[in-house]
Amino acid sequence: MDICQQSPRSFCYVEAIIRSTVARDVAALMEFKGVSLIEAPDYVAVVEEGAPKGNVGLVAVSAVGEVTIYAFQYHRYIMASVSLGVDQEIISTLPKDTGWAAEHYYQYQNFWYPQVFLEGVIWAQQDFRARDSDVFLATFPKCGTTWVKALMIAIKNRKDCDYSSHPLLTKNPHDIVRYIELLVHQDNPVEYLDSMASPRLLATHVPHSSLPNSVLDSDTRVVYVARNPKDVLVSLWAFSEKLRSKVYRLPPLPLEEGFELFCKGVALAGPFWDHVLGYWEASLKNPNKVLFFKFEDLKADTEGYVKRLAEFIGYPFSSEEEKEGAVQKIIKFCSFENLSSLEVNKSGTYHVGPKTDEKFSNDVFFRRGETGDSQKHLTPEMLERLDKITEQKFGASRTLFILFIIT
Repeated sequence: MDICQQSPRSFCYVEAIIRSTVARDVAALMEFKGVSLIEAPDYVAVVEEGAPKGNVGLVAVSAVGEVTIYAFQYHRYIMASVSLGVDQEIISTLPKDTGWAAEHYYQYQNFWYPQVFLEGVIWAQQDFRARDSDVFLATFPKCGTTWVKALMIAIKNRKDCDYSSHPLLTKNPHDIVRYIELLVHQDNPVEYLDSMASPRLLATHVPHSSLPNSVLDSDTRVVYVARNPKDVLVSLWAFSEKLRSKVYRLPPLPLEEGFELFCKGVALAGPFWDHVLGYWEASLKNPNKVLFFKFEDLKADTEGYVKRLAEFIGYPFSSEEEKEGAVQKIIKFCSFENLSSLEVNKSGTYHVGPKTDEKFSNDVFFRRGETGDSQKHLTPEMLERLDKITEQKFGASRTLFILFIIT
């Protein structure tokens, strides 16, 4: 068998030319890639008159489902192209620990993910193609993501729709601004992305070091929102408890156990401190491309940060708009009180994608939207330990350390 070319990320995508006219060599290639095969009914592929004929009908079966190998013959060559998803054997070799919502989390490129996210991270690194006009919201989970998504949607659409027919009235913010790493669970994620008009609003929990190269190498703008790790921990634990009981049917995770996992870095896209530090350093290196601010600052000066956000993503408020109260209208419309009271967010359902059964009620995205709630749930010893980790992780960056240790 002569393999003339193949994709460098063979565990996600295989593309090869095989010097043969028979299906067994296609099978041999797929077996080499760790994919089991089931022969489909024979068929004859004729590319041009006089071209050789042979059995090239196969179905590749991986742990994530069946994918047809589209093969054809041309002058005694077969071109086989198949998307294999994420090879489960790859995942099985990764470090594993107790999960928050899902039963297990896996460590990939020094960060932790449940499988539903991990598959998407690997997919996005290979197949996501950024546009220079894209705007990303990047966050560690439970850092005000839902609120900031809503603000970005309202800022962008403020001249195209009024508040009586606004998309946020009928859709949860997460259904409008999608996580790129969860698009892998759509029927055709590339087609879905290609169909979106520019500029696209997108989101991610992926750490900066693991972003797709197309994002890093383009003029894509990234808004990063951070939050006090103490409040993140409590909010993440409360959110995960809802998913454990309603979605995954798992027993409760004691807060003490969640605390230990968080401290050693095991959380979705964790370690928290490494996640924050990556985007902080990127914002210092390229402030025109990465806007970094804290949830607590947005709460304290919502009007100022909404205007700053609008300016950064390319939709600045005019002086006339400010005089007419456009900023205040958006803030009121996107407030926790208003969003959480909308019927779509009280009784609607968030579905990760048609390729997965994972779905849950939109109301899990709305808890309190407050700062300092961790003081009610964590012991003084827990709070002190988190402060020490923060000092250790952020101490080299005095500004960042001060930003987090004082709240």
